[in-house]
Amino acid sequence: MNDGPHIELDRLIGVARKRLDGEDGAHDRRERMGRLQIEIDARRGRRAHLRRWAPRIAVGLVAAAVAVLVLAPRRGSQLALEVVHGTLASTGYIQSMDRGGAELRFSDGTRVSLQDDTRLRVSAISRVGAQLLLENGSSHVSVVHTPRAEWAVEAGPYEVVVTGTEFDVSWSAADEVFELRMQRGSVLVRGPLLPAGATVSTDQSLLVRLRDGQAQWTTRRATGSSAAAPEPSLPAMDETISS
Repeated sequence: MNDGPHIELDRLIGVARKRLDGEDGAHDRRERMGRLQIEIDARRGRRAHLRRWAPRIAVGLVAAAVAVLVLAPRRGSQLALEVVHGTLASTGYIQSMDRGGAELRFSDGTRVSLQDDTRLRVSAISRVGAQLLLENGSSHVSVVHTPRAEWAVEAGPYEVVVTGTEFDVSWSAADEVFELRMQRGSVLVRGPLLPAGATVSTDQSLLVRLRDGQAQWTTRRATGSSAAAPEPSLPAMDETISS
């Protein structure tokens, strides 16, 4: 059997295959180059687009940041204060605008109501409380109990340390008389004639006549036949301590 024609045919097929492979390789290279050029053009277009919109994007980001600062409370910032029926002077004094007295409303829910002709100054505000200076007159204080609350009312030479409670406090500069009437909770009172401080609790009152050197505690008994009288944690009813 003569194999010559078959060998020649195989050679021709091999040559054709190599040519086809070469053409396919070139075609693939051209296709890859085309895709690469398209990607380069696309990236150039995106960069040009960003350059055109960069100023607007920057303005938008700044506006968004300002909105976040205004609308979202900053961590660790002080309590907000609103004065109703009055104004807050730059010196911290509360100025009543009409009869009935002003009211201080703090953002944690604490309320301080001032009676007529009461002179009170907000000396400090923090994120957990405030310090109030009662120079003359009377105030009703209702402090919301919160973790790590720090509230204090200075009434003349006396300091009322509060964590969460409700009471009435007054100081007469002319008569040198301090009075505290508790409604709920407890406070610690420091000042003259109270060397170790005095804890005043629910339904108890403390009256100090500084000029006479007298401090007097009283306990209000519960009303109603079914209500039991609370045990006093301070000196007995109407007991007077003299210096």
